[in-house]
Amino acid sequence: MRMFAFPLAALLALFPAQSGAHPHIFVDTSIQFLFDSDEQLAGVRIIWIYDELYSLLITEDLGLDQDFDGQLTSDEVEKLSGFDMNWDEGFAGDVRGFSNEQALDLSRPVEWSATFEEGKIITTHVRALAERVDPRDTELVFRIYDPTFYTAYSATEIHLVEGAPDCFAEAKRFDPEIAYAYLEDRLDEAEAAGMDVEMNFPAVGAIFADEVRLICAP
Repeated sequence: MRMFAFPLAALLALFPAQSGAHPHIFVDTSIQFLFDSDEQLAGVRIIWIYDELYSLLITEDLGLDQDFDGQLTSDEVEKLSGFDMNWDEGFAGDVRGFSNEQALDLSRPVEWSATFEEGKIITTHVRALAERVDPRDTELVFRIYDPTFYTAYSATEIHLVEGAPDCFAEAKRFDPEIAYAYLEDRLDEAEAAGMDVEMNFPAVGAIFADEVRLICAP
């Protein structure tokens, strides 16, 4: 799976150390759009690929891959599956859908799974739409971000459409120049106010949001 040429982890190295306090976790994300038999959008399958360091921490914490061969047994896979699905009430799942800029009502995660490949944890889950949407009558966009910027998400260039042959999805990266200038301004304001930046990190995640748009023939 080919990622964008400039991963967020590399971009962070270009900015002052104070902005390096966040994020702590890096996740590559792709979306599979799921249509019903009437070619109405019924839900999305979210794929998260965690960075190698976080994957190592999780596997060690769960006592997985004790022989360090990079392979999990079926029992270990079952133990890993769902480790990231214990969501707090009200948690938006860091993927937000919009129809003509009106927020879509997405279910909590179902049908989750997990694998461990090349030192990285890959998890999937499905989020159903409360109401079906005809993508030919609306502009559909999904924004991927953690409001706290504790986790940095990067949309991959591969997004799949299942059940609607006249539709495709494309990703749009956030503007790093605008995003980091905004972050630096917020950090300067916090420090000028005498705040502990790490404990009171500004909620800048939305400006770092990658977007995935669903485009269908009329």
